[in-house]
Amino acid sequence: MNQEIEIKAKIINMDQARAVLEEKAEFVEEIYQKDEYFTPEQRDYFAEVPTKEYLRVRHQEGRSSIAYHFCHFREDNILEQSDEYETEVEDANILSSIFRRVGMVHKVTVTKRRRVYMHDDAEIVLDDVEELGHFIEVESKLQGDAKLERDRCIEILNRLGIDHTLATTMGYPDMLMIQREP
Repeated sequence: MNQEIEIKAKIINMDQARAVLEEKAEFVEEIYQKDEYFTPEQRDYFAEVPTKEYLRVRHQEGRSSIAYHFCHFREDNILEQSDEYETEVEDANILSSIFRRVGMVHKVTVTKRRRVYMHDDAEIVLDDVEELGHFIEVESKLQGDAKLERDRCIEILNRLGIDHTLATTMGYPDMLMIQREP
């Protein structure tokens, strides 16, 4: 299990963000991801927002995976940290089919193009998310106090000088489902 701290914000100018990261961070890779989110029929993880639990099947060339996330929120609904249980799978399509056959409910699919960078021992990603737009995430593995690590991620984001709007504590599945509501 990994414990992660993550800051996510909407990017105002993707070209500016990419230029800043190309100059100040180490480029790792660009990847396309299709994430399918499932929930047990008898217990809808998405019944409350922000969602506290995720069961995700990630389709990604060369590294498909299954992950279960449990999110820890402060009283003000700010994401403090998440516990992530993840392992690679050989065939994400087969896994998705198995989930459907055993009665798991598919809730939403999030597709994105992701550029991954490293900077100050933090993973920084630029996401182009279908139907949602451009986002930046600063993520760190928990190595001590969650609040201090979260503050460090915010400091990294601010120090980079990338134009962004207020950070959000909602994940892409929540944002997408809210946007699609009639």
